[in-house]
Amino acid sequence: MIKKVVLFTSAIIVALVLAIFYIIRVKSLLFHDMPLVMEGAAGLGILTGIWRGIAANGRLVRAGTTQPDRHNIDSFLEHWGTATGILLLALSGLFIQLRYQRIFSNNLHFLGLALTLYFGTYFLVHFFVSRKHRELMPKIQDITQGTINKYLLRKTWKDTGKYVASQRTSFLVFAILGLLILASGIIKVLAYYYGIPMQLLLFATSIHDITAILFALMLLIHVVIAVFVHSYRHFLISFFTGKLKEP
Repeated sequence: MIKKVVLFTSAIIVALVLAIFYIIRVKSLLFHDMPLVMEGAAGLGILTGIWRGIAANGRLVRAGTTQPDRHNIDSFLEHWGTATGILLLALSGLFIQLRYQRIFSNNLHFLGLALTLYFGTYFLVHFFVSRKHRELMPKIQDITQGTINKYLLRKTWKDTGKYVASQRTSFLVFAILGLLILASGIIKVLAYYYGIPMQLLLFATSIHDITAILFALMLLIHVVIAVFVHSYRHFLISFFTGKLKEP
């Protein structure tokens, strides 16, 4: 698993550096010049998700049981690839708000969107084809008892399954905020090509900005817990080793 992580990470970093060097040199808005890139990124993500999801189901059938590892290379790419795209979107979004080098900031946002669309659709399709939704989608008890009661009211809760209740709950929150960001972002992107009513564009911009701030706050909490809370650190390490070592 670690060798695969190093290989794919190196390839992504090289591709990312080359892409950034390219957009530094571009003097026009890529949203205008390359609309097919976004459609291609989403389409390729869908095809990759279907391919890897079918392969995962095949492994489960042949093994006659669930996979013993917590994560495989698909999990690593989906999680960290999407995280990289989101980081670029957040950074470029901040640049746009600060009016820093308009063309570069918008093109960096374009690159972040393309990455997020590819890895996000890859994850979403793989999520359903490989039946991951059975493990990740929270039940009502995960939200009320395993998250709210456990962390706010300090009540006892015993987690079962591959993911703890708070992880499943946070996944749902991230998914809802992500969908709102995506939907409002689509409206903003369409404004580059079509005549979008100004009121709709302003409403979409407000929703986009508010949900992006909430998403960033959730992401900050997520990172702090994963890095600094000892009992959760083994979940972070398992992305790179594939194995879950209990603390």
